[in-house]
Amino acid sequence: MTEWKNNIETYDSALALTEINYAGRTQRQRNIVLLIDWENKTVSVETRSPDISGIPSREYFGIVTTVYLPLNVDASYIHAYVDDLITYLEDVSNHCEIYYQDGVNKRIRWDDYNYPWEIEQYIQGIFDSVTHELPGIIDVWDYVVKEKSYKNLTNEEIEQEVSEIESDALSSGVILDGDVRDVLESWRDKEQN
Repeated sequence: MTEWKNNIETYDSALALTEINYAGRTQRQRNIVLLIDWENKTVSVETRSPDISGIPSREYFGIVTTVYLPLNVDASYIHAYVDDLITYLEDVSNHCEIYYQDGVNKRIRWDDYNYPWEIEQYIQGIFDSVTHELPGIIDVWDYVVKEKSYKNLTNEEIEQEVSEIESDALSSGVILDGDVRDVLESWRDKEQN
């Protein structure tokens, strides 16, 4: 019998899985998704754009269960919490069977139709308590405050400002959506004209 495996790395940062969604989208952050593979007995995590439609076939047929985690889940805890989930998944996996429905596509059959919903609710309940209060993703135009004149700054001085602003953002738990350099150069160009 195959043992369950936690394929999630141990992250050092609460924001390790916080990624910016494609530019111009309404949801600024990509979703964080826990993937439970019932056939291969693995658990992994990935980020997905909420704007992409369609469902991968293994998820569609139930072979892989997806659980959407809170956008502010603390990534540094995910590995340890999934280690704790393994016993639960081992027990629950005894209540399902993977079979070929049409000779080509594998599907999953549960002893009780409520199991997939109960699994998702159980896991979401665990990760709802593992969140951070860091700001996360902020538009660079909202973060960079125009406190001084950039009119006479050289490119090297702009690079220094960019480095300081980005360092400050990172230490404050902020991921900037946009290019600080573009903002500063834009302000400089407006002041020069």
